[in-house]
Amino acid sequence: MVMNEIELYRYTECTDLATAAANAMTQGDQETVVVVKRGVRGVTVYEADAAPMDVPAYYSSRVFKIGTGDVFSAVFAHHWGEAGISATAAADLASRSVSAYCETMSLPVETELINSREPLTGRAPSRVVLHGSTCTIGRRYTLEEARFRLKELGMDVHSPRLEESLCNAILEDASALIIADGLSQADIHRLCTSQPYVNLIILDEEGRFDIATFSDFGAKLFPDFASALYHASWPPASLCGLAGCGDA
Repeated sequence: MVMNEIELYRYTECTDLATAAANAMTQGDQETVVVVKRGVRGVTVYEADAAPMDVPAYYSSRVFKIGTGDVFSAVFAHHWGEAGISATAAADLASRSVSAYCETMSLPVETELINSREPLTGRAPSRVVLHGSTCTIGRRYTLEEARFRLKELGMDVHSPRLEESLCNAILEDASALIIADGLSQADIHRLCTSQPYVNLIILDEEGRFDIATFSDFGAKLFPDFASALYHASWPPASLCGLAGCGDA
């Protein structure tokens, strides 16, 4: 069985990962392996009578989500079910393949790209602070959608514009995601300096800004929604020295 955490919890009606995986294997008479996709936290492989094994997520300079779940499942099924390699090794190749596919948006994924993937390492941010404008219904909806999707990735999210009752205390080990639509350059400068963020990500879908304008703050500028969300959620140590600095 290959599924993400939310699907596993709903399938087993259990919210403990290890227990849910064990229950999934006992509910049927054929499931011997449960592969749980955990978004930015990678993959955990459960096998009957074996210790669970973790497989990392891999870095990509951009994140293109359409088809990533299919790529993961197909690559895993081929290597485990047809080539006969271990479930953990097959899941690792699937995770690498998703990373490469996210950058190229093309299939088949080249072997060289799969082998050159860099794993996400280090501690993930404690939470993501989400900034943006709510001056129109559309901009508020975008901010709410970003909050929902970040929570789906397993992140704790604080949005001052959506949750005005929350305090403005310094948030340690937090990332910031700034949605630039509706904000001025001065607004973004102010937000960049408001906290000592471990990741500082700016989503600029309109292409209004130059990254050089914010480079002194250590900010990274992205033109697409999915890439900005994932980079805000990844461990900051994983992004150092890499290019540009699945359903996962």
